[in-house]
Amino acid sequence: MLTPLSPTLEGALISIVGETPTSVRFVNQSSAVRIIVWLDYTGQRVFYNSLQPGQSYVQETFLTHPWLITTAQGQGLAIYLPIAELATAVLSTNAFLVFVGPKSIAESQNLAFTVQTIGGAESLTLAAYPLPDGATFNAQTGQFSWTPTGYQAGLYRINFTVTNGEQTDFEEVPITVLDTIVDTDGDGVPDDIDNCPFVSNPDQSDLDGNGIGDVCDPAPLGPQFVDKTTTTSTVSRPVTRAGFTTNPTEPIVVTGTVTFDPVPGHPYYAVIPTPYNLIPRVTAQGGTSFIDADRVPEGLPISFADGSPDLALITTTSRTFSAQVNLRDWYANPASLPAGQYAVALEYVNFARDPDVVKGVRTAASGCFEPTWMGIAPAASTTIAVRDTVAGGDRLGRLIVDVQALPSDAIQNALLAKVEAARDLVAKRNLTGACGPIDAFIAQVQAQSGKNLTPAQASGFVTQANEVGALLVCR
Repeated sequence: MLTPLSPTLEGALISIVGETPTSVRFVNQSSAVRIIVWLDYTGQRVFYNSLQPGQSYVQETFLTHPWLITTAQGQGLAIYLPIAELATAVLSTNAFLVFVGPKSIAESQNLAFTVQTIGGAESLTLAAYPLPDGATFNAQTGQFSWTPTGYQAGLYRINFTVTNGEQTDFEEVPITVLDTIVDTDGDGVPDDIDNCPFVSNPDQSDLDGNGIGDVCDPAPLGPQFVDKTTTTSTVSRPVTRAGFTTNPTEPIVVTGTVTFDPVPGHPYYAVIPTPYNLIPRVTAQGGTSFIDADRVPEGLPISFADGSPDLALITTTSRTFSAQVNLRDWYANPASLPAGQYAVALEYVNFARDPDVVKGVRTAASGCFEPTWMGIAPAASTTIAVRDTVAGGDRLGRLIVDVQALPSDAIQNALLAKVEAARDLVAKRNLTGACGPIDAFIAQVQAQSGKNLTPAQASGFVTQANEVGALLVCR
């Protein structure tokens, strides 16, 4: 694709020789008529063609022969110089903006180019939007510059516009940033220099200077603080006889208790546990990954001030604090914790510190709350069962209908007695009791397979009963 030159070069550019033949394809992508003019050996205009919007044609020419593009009124828009092989000159919608084209750059590399205009630059106004983080654009010079960071890989589309106050041209320029820097946690610090590569910590804080970022360090304040904070968690009894259910309006309350032990010769401050720094960690039975919460409750900022209710001074004796967390504040969607068994634990997490202390130096006139305990203190997990009484009752109802359709009264009555007993117990919210009749139903169906029940019937009944058992967490 040929690059347009400014029409102000008319008069300076002339055809020199006609020895090396070549050709140019002119494509009118503008919304107006474009006139194709040859600048002859004296620089004079020679009309060659008129292109309507959407039209194109191939013009035979020679190297060194300039071609001027004008409006229907004769205003010069751009000049093209042919090259040795067939090339395309795109006559775009732009009356003032020189074609920029797509760009590509690797992370941490600088991309710089100048947006050029056609016509009198003194009467034109340039703009660019939206600019990615870190990018700059000089509206006076047209200079664009950007050095993408390690977390900015992707495709960006930037609109460059130029206007003379009456007409505006624009071009959407796609810029592809290649993912060449490994930044696993997306904090803008490449893994090879990140002091905590798997947990985001853009500030790279490392209070004890051991090369491990505070958010990854089990003892950010130093080895003397190791194992000085312990957490236990206790699950409260369910509010209903059915136990914990998938109903998000029924709370699942876990109490976290955190004990801060003294560090000889090193008094320190502790941020008192609250429902906002006791973080629930929930894992499905047999799973290894924590289940993502629907939302993260947020409390008020921690106050580092004299008399703050958020802080406790730990000197020579241990101090213990408790707070309650409702899992439903984190997992509000019924589908977040479907029927099943879960391992639940609370982690006490604090990485807040006195903002007026910078690298150990107090910057405010009064008060100092350093050191403040920082780190993560996990509790042992407790297993809970979450049951789906609504879906369990519905499945039992469908199973009863299927059993009632059996042709043999003897087997029908025997099986029906068991599933109806389970249904009645579910209605009374006695879900544990309902599991007994379900297990008895499965055992009888398996015993009757190939006798009073076909293998296909038996398999279907067992599958349905197991689905009910899973919803009620019978096993």
